[in-house]
Amino acid sequence: MTNPLFSTYTQGENRVTSTLLAVLEHVNSRLGEDILEALVDESDLSLVAFDNQVTGVESVPDAAIRGSTALWFETKTSPNAVRQSQLEDHLKALDQDPSDLQRLIVL
Repeated sequence: MTNPLFSTYTQGENRVTSTLLAVLEHVNSRLGEDILEALVDESDLSLVAFDNQVTGVESVPDAAIRGSTALWFETKTSPNAVRQSQLEDHLKALDQDPSDLQRLIVL
């Protein structure tokens, strides 16, 4: 199911993540892939699923884009809101993903 362009989330960081995901999903797929390839410094991403609030084993990243690559997103809209323990939990869970390449992107 595609993500709505205008987020229905109420929490700031979830609105930002949801809107970013919707834009990447709705723009020309080649453009979206080009943007993400530049972001993670990879030249051949295959993207198939765009998901908000992905439930992991021990963590819930704000978003995930999956295909041959697993890109997990954690978004913070307040200064000093990033917690090391949260990022470590995401990285442990992401390490279990069967994709060829896994990346955690903190915005």
